[in-house]
Amino acid sequence: MPIKLQGQFYGSQVNAKTITLGELRRDNEGRLIFVGGKGQSQCVADGDKPTPEIISEFDSIDWIDDICDGWVNVEVKVDNHAP
Repeated sequence: MPIKLQGQFYGSQVNAKTITLGELRRDNEGRLIFVGGKGQSQCVADGDKPTPEIISEFDSIDWIDDICDGWVNVEVKVDNHAP
């Protein structure tokens, strides 16, 4: 069964936006497979800032996407039960 990966993104905002980052799966041999996002992106800036501030060619405070080009912290817990 695939496990959907979600995260919280704040940017410069007070309230977080929930974003999907892809999913984890396991193949028939038990190997972990990461499936990236769907290529969705958007700006989370307030109405008075309709476009995000571009910091560099790689980063912007209020721009989010799900194409796996940033840092992700992952914790994998394995139980002792066979599938």
